[in-house]
Amino acid sequence: MKRYEDSLLTVRFVGKGLGERGVGIYDLGLTLIAFQRVVHKAYLIEKERFKRGAFPVTKEREWLSFQIGERKRQSDAYALIPIVTDPAFVSSVSYIADSVFNALLGYYTGKILDGDKFNESERQVIINGAIYAEVVNIVGRIEASGGVEKIEIGAPGLDRREVVSFDASHKEFISSLKNKYSLGKVQTIVGRVFKLYPDSKIVQIRRPGHGKCTIFLDGSNFDKIRYSQSADLTVTFSGRPRYPFGVDSQSIAEFEAYSLQFGEIR
Repeated sequence: MKRYEDSLLTVRFVGKGLGERGVGIYDLGLTLIAFQRVVHKAYLIEKERFKRGAFPVTKEREWLSFQIGERKRQSDAYALIPIVTDPAFVSSVSYIADSVFNALLGYYTGKILDGDKFNESERQVIINGAIYAEVVNIVGRIEASGGVEKIEIGAPGLDRREVVSFDASHKEFISSLKNKYSLGKVQTIVGRVFKLYPDSKIVQIRRPGHGKCTIFLDGSNFDKIRYSQSADLTVTFSGRPRYPFGVDSQSIAEFEAYSLQFGEIR
């Protein structure tokens, strides 16, 4: 069993008296379940299978599972390590865990809305928003009934020196992210316009093979569509996808368009 200092991830509950009596089962259980869920979500996003109600299959859940490797009375600290020991599986889990830690670091630093400024991949931006509900559950343990004042998360097994240290101020910030979104990379999407909302400067399109998508436009581009004489309102939009926090999907359902061209650009 690996030592605390070598474990893939660590979680430490800080609060008066926690070094002697330990954290309550309810707070510990919810936090550990949240950790396991974010690993599952990150894996599904990596495999492009993330959608509402999706889970890794049984065999995948086995090698994605974490266990408590060591407990230390430093307040109340736990080492989290993969159950499997096969180096190939451990390497894959480590890759997923690194993406999860990057997302947690974004919530901690407050830069979670600015992934594009740090050249984050589209996959990482999706993970950042997808794990929002689990992050809310983790920070929800702070200043609740269990005496937890801070939750510290580390990744020593990933050679990460940073420590995510959530406290009450982070709890408030994370709560404020509800109904917000992060932006993906600049790209183009194509679809046929079937509905317009003039007051909001929004149109809805149907994308072949992808379903509906809501397009947010400025007044000038909206009017191009509104007053178009074309019988075929197939449009190529250039812009960036919106990934709302807490939505269980990696498909593009919302898009900020900066320019458009009628027809499909080939």
